[in-house]
Amino acid sequence: MLKNEWVLLSLFLQLPFVFGNHEGPPRCTGDSLDALRRALHDQKNVLSSWDPTLTTPCTWFHITCNSDSQVTRIDLGNAGLSGELIPSGLGDLSSLQYLLFSYFTGEVNMERAM
Repeated sequence: MLKNEWVLLSLFLQLPFVFGNHEGPPRCTGDSLDALRRALHDQKNVLSSWDPTLTTPCTWFHITCNSDSQVTRIDLGNAGLSGELIPSGLGDLSSLQYLLFSYFTGEVNMERAM
């Protein structure tokens, strides 16, 4: 019986190595998007799903992620939002490939995004 217990213990201890540690995207991703949300004029409350307490922003409306849970697309083109300043934290979204805004003024710090 001791041999069976040893085998089970060995298998249990190897689980983290087999399945890896999938913690999701860095917290800074959600923080960057939350800073964007706070900078916007959202009169229709279309960004109500943007909950910074969630582990990943991949479930938020207007956000698309890749298979690694990294934000690849932000589409706010038809959301009826406006804003005067685009937070520089968007440059932290290293996998971002598509960004659509309407009625916005300001600049994205592209040096930080490179």
